[in-house]
Amino acid sequence: MDEKDYRTDTEVLKANLKQSIEEAKEDISNTVEAIANEVKESLDWRSWVRKYPVEFALGALAVGYWIGKEFTPSASAHLSSEAKKDINQIPNIVGSILAGLLIKKATEFVEGLSTSTSSDREKTASS
Repeated sequence: MDEKDYRTDTEVLKANLKQSIEEAKEDISNTVEAIANEVKESLDWRSWVRKYPVEFALGALAVGYWIGKEFTPSASAHLSSEAKKDINQIPNIVGSILAGLLIKKATEFVEGLSTSTSSDREKTASS
């Protein structure tokens, strides 16, 4: 092998290495951008309302009930003590239901994040 062939091989290797580095930079940039978009969407309350309209409606109903109960104490003055006990249990029941739904949705969300993160890693590894 003469000197000219050696330089050509080295230059080809350098060019291939530079191209690989540029591709890796682009892949990393795309991954970071995708993660940033997911985080931004995850923190946007409007996207949560679009995804879970029933749950948010139930939550609004519960909050509205609680506010109404707190600011109108005389509304239940004419009710029997048995009816008052039943009414007083409504926030506890609604709260339990909402807590269960929230835990379920939060679990699904976290599992979705871990699945998308591992699939992103697999895509990057296969590239």
